[in-house]
Amino acid sequence: MKYLNKFNENTDFGQSFLADEESDQIKQDYIYSQMEGEDENGGEDVLSKWVERFECDEDCQDPSTQDKYEFYHELREEGFDAELIFSALGDKIGVDYSQESQESHGLQDEDDEDEDYDSGSMFDDEGEDFDEEEMSTESLKKFSDFKKMYENSSDNLEDIIDKLKIKNYTFNDDQSIDVNGNVNLSNRRLTKLPIKFRNVSGDFDLNNNELTSLDGCPETVGGYFSCNLNKLTSLEGSPKTVGYDFYCSGNKLTSLKGGPETVGRDFSCSSNKITSLEGCPEIIVREFYCFSNKLTSLEGGPKTVGGNFYCYDNNLTSLVGSPKTVGANFNCSSNKLTSTKGIGDVKGEINSDI
Repeated sequence: MKYLNKFNENTDFGQSFLADEESDQIKQDYIYSQMEGEDENGGEDVLSKWVERFECDEDCQDPSTQDKYEFYHELREEGFDAELIFSALGDKIGVDYSQESQESHGLQDEDDEDEDYDSGSMFDDEGEDFDEEEMSTESLKKFSDFKKMYENSSDNLEDIIDKLKIKNYTFNDDQSIDVNGNVNLSNRRLTKLPIKFRNVSGDFDLNNNELTSLDGCPETVGGYFSCNLNKLTSLEGSPKTVGYDFYCSGNKLTSLKGGPETVGRDFSCSSNKITSLEGCPEIIVREFYCFSNKLTSLEGGPKTVGGNFYCYDNNLTSLVGSPKTVGANFNCSSNKLTSTKGIGDVKGEINSDI
């Protein structure tokens, strides 16, 4: 997480990808924090960390939205709960959830009349809270409806598909479905997929759920496939072919085995517990991100990367196994390297601690 700003500086899509995913998670944490009452224990520690990071002296700059996301998640990883963070920091941690901001990052669905959250900003111009009770009620109602839907075995497939607002689908002989368009199942607290997919022509989004398995996922996805911020320990069940990007960051993965065989653009498996790159595609058309894992070797990784290759913040002692060709930048900082021997042909800059 601590290198997210470097990630964003070197990719066109980095700001929208990581900022959007983290914004969703922070927003959901905020809603539920308001329902649990206040707890001042530890608030001084949170505030002191903020001061140390952002108000240490006159040279400290005002934090950007991305800086706030990064700081928030560092606190969460240290064990501070959402209620405590929001209580201690107030509108210091506030971010823009306005409709204009969400639309600019592709978060709003024009056809979705049942929004997950209130479309207003978390804080108004004077720093006063909106009606969190209303936001919480609507959010809980939606999650409750979905929970009942999955537990109700009497629901037939068409009822479930209709409740998931999936359109332009056809049934296959095995009761799986093909979808001509996008499927968005993000932010549902899903522990498993309620239906089986075979082919999806557009994007397939499972971000920010509680999935422990990818059983039921489509075999082919024409757009991007994203399962960020779940509880996955394996990629078994992933699509075999992904037309655009494949994202599986922020899980509990230790391996890439079972992942896609072909990816049309980017591959990101950052912020997991991955110890080996065995199982990833040999050719990555654009970016490959495996930073913030537990890699000790790059053996088994991609042979060719068209864009950036970022493997920083791991436990690498050698760069043997690096891609033979990297079309942009190569970042291997924050490892245990004593030499850059093993790096292939890098067209851009090499960033290391050596």
